[in-house]
Amino acid sequence: MLFRSKTEARRVGIQLLAPLGNPALEFRPGFSLSIGGDQPDRLGLSWQAFGVFTYRVFGPATPWYVGVGVAVEKRRAGTREQVARLGEGGLFEEGMRGTEVVTIGVTLPVGPLRPFVEGQLRGVLGDGAARLILNAGFTVRTGY
Repeated sequence: MLFRSKTEARRVGIQLLAPLGNPALEFRPGFSLSIGGDQPDRLGLSWQAFGVFTYRVFGPATPWYVGVGVAVEKRRAGTREQVARLGEGGLFEEGMRGTEVVTIGVTLPVGPLRPFVEGQLRGVLGDGAARLILNAGFTVRTGY
């Protein structure tokens, strides 16, 4: 799947879709890697893992869903010069944080490999630095 955030970082990863007994209730775990930066002279590398419980509010046959969950993200960022010296012990800032996730999206139910588009709002309960992340790609359905 390809992700775009407000910093224009590109994310590549995988998202699974696991039904949870009730046809409208699902669990969506995912993992992604990102390379990008929020400023022209800086680069960033990060990974993130998330798990979101989603519910199809208009019934199991509808493509629309809403959900809540958590995400953990590990970031490494530095100037281009620091990144170039990384193998030589160049300075690199690191950070890891966890946050809540509120999501709304649409998945087309066309088999085990399903296209999706969703928006994730992260950090709404935190320090006021909420971020909107738009995701698009394919999710893999597990079980039936």
